[in-house]
Amino acid sequence: MSTPAGAVIVDLSAVGRASVALARWYRGLVATGKGDVNELGRARAALAALPAQHGRLGRAIELVVCGGEHASDEEVVAAVSLLCDAATRAGAPPGPVAVPTPAALPGRRRRTRIVTQPSLPGLDVIL
Repeated sequence: MSTPAGAVIVDLSAVGRASVALARWYRGLVATGKGDVNELGRARAALAALPAQHGRLGRAIELVVCGGEHASDEEVVAAVSLLCDAATRAGAPPGPVAVPTPAALPGRRRRTRIVTQPSLPGLDVIL
């Protein structure tokens, strides 16, 4: 399969793996209100070691690596959120994940509910 002319390929797996440290730092910051500056530095270094990326991920990486300079708080949070999402996707198990049906869950009963369409006023059936 060939790539269309002008297409840009982004290595999502590499970006996701490099973003794991940032995601761990950010979740800790959100949970406790405190973030280790050294851990953030290591996370930024991992992102800086990536080859140049294009598109939204590339802009997010650049923004985080440069420390959010010349960006609004909303832009920084959006960039970090995008990279956290990439880290989560990189850590997803390969292949499909089995999701139990409600009947297969222990200790739960299935509720049967009969749903009927309500009759419209003035359209009563005359027998």
